[in-house]
Amino acid sequence: MTAIKQALAAFWASFAMDGAAIPAYGEDTPATERAPLPYITFRLDCPDALHTADTAATCWLDARDPAANRKRALLCDQIAARIPPQGVRLPVGTGCVVLARSAAGFITDCAAEHPDAAIGARVGLTLTNYTHQEEPI
Repeated sequence: MTAIKQALAAFWASFAMDGAAIPAYGEDTPATERAPLPYITFRLDCPDALHTADTAATCWLDARDPAANRKRALLCDQIAARIPPQGVRLPVGTGCVVLARSAAGFITDCAAEHPDAAIGARVGLTLTNYTHQEEPI
């Protein structure tokens, strides 16, 4: 696992709901096919050193839970608080990556994209690589 992927995984795994950590997985991880809800998936696209790319994460919750919409709203509030308009710096080795809100849409609802009975929230972001090195993900 590259240092950038580790930084992203640690950031997304730092969110909690009802006092329990929410697992986070790369979008290409087969574990999401059998993971219990809720969980967060995040895109692993990484720009070259000193470049920026669009990226995203999606928070998935069990739609059968009567409090699912409230929980989704609370999770979105947590994310918005942790990713301010100027972005959040994630240390990576001697450099960092910066996750910032996407101008194309920061947090939007998504319900029909998950194969199970789930509702979600898509978090649109940009990722800027300030590590001064290129790391394949």
